[in-house]
Amino acid sequence: MRILITGGSGLVGRSIHRLMDNYFCSENVESFFMRSNQCDLRNYGSTYTFISEYQPDVIIHLAACVGGLYKNINNRRIMFEDNFAINFNVLKIAYELNIKKVISCLSTCVFPDAVSYPLTEDTLHSGEPHNSNYPYAYSKRFLEIQSRIYNELGRSFICLIPTNMYGKCDNFSLEDGHVIPSLIHKFYNAMTQNNPEVSIRGDGSALRQFLYVDDFARIILSFIKNKSVGEGDSNDISNTFIISPDIADEISIMDVALLISKYVGFKGQIIKDTSFSNGQFKKTASNQKLRKSFPNFQFTSVDNGLETTIQWFISQYPNLRLK
Repeated sequence: MRILITGGSGLVGRSIHRLMDNYFCSENVESFFMRSNQCDLRNYGSTYTFISEYQPDVIIHLAACVGGLYKNINNRRIMFEDNFAINFNVLKIAYELNIKKVISCLSTCVFPDAVSYPLTEDTLHSGEPHNSNYPYAYSKRFLEIQSRIYNELGRSFICLIPTNMYGKCDNFSLEDGHVIPSLIHKFYNAMTQNNPEVSIRGDGSALRQFLYVDDFARIILSFIKNKSVGEGDSNDISNTFIISPDIADEISIMDVALLISKYVGFKGQIIKDTSFSNGQFKKTASNQKLRKSFPNFQFTSVDNGLETTIQWFISQYPNLRLK
């Protein structure tokens, strides 16, 4: 079996690379972790050539133009156009080359802003997404629709919707990183520079279910190992799964900031900068559908995941992604 991983040098791609051998140690599996400098996936011709030359049996589609809340707000056109082109090209070419299985990564921002909680897979298209990141959200919704169309034609194109991810090899940019990696970098700078305070954007009340990246990678590989999962009725959303820790594990941004300050060793004060938006207050998601397929899966706690990630960040600094 040949597996092509787009976005292979990103957060999830590197985690899959670390875990791959443990999942396929006794099988004849060849994998290729594709980097953005090897092929511009926004270009249909170069993407077709690249994928057809490798001839994969499975594609794990992770490549995307991503960033935190404020990158989404400040780069709306790019976030829509680049992601739409990347997703459309990869899925269309996979269909044309008769690649049976594609596993794509979405985001919980695809869900409507005005919706009953917890989020479930069948509410994906039931309203407008939050205004702060609607261009990115719609590009990912179109990916799910395109996958569903190809499933009606005999493919197994699976969409996984992870909640907020973090972990080793993340983008720790202070401006464009997601909330956890950017806060780790900010608290580390304050600690090493003896700054007496750290400001967080917003009032810290927003709630999130944070997903440790190695947990998501293990689930992706489990979908490949367990060939029957995701082979449901192609005419509904049975090939779409929310990947989330339990609802009881939801935590506020302020509580995350307090944990980060503890593991970084910052002793100063945390200031709330309420001139910045909180974004969507919560995106509480249900993992009941996932639990039916993987009832015994154990998620990493935020406490343990943060400690591991921060230890790695400190050991690698400054040789990691900081912009």
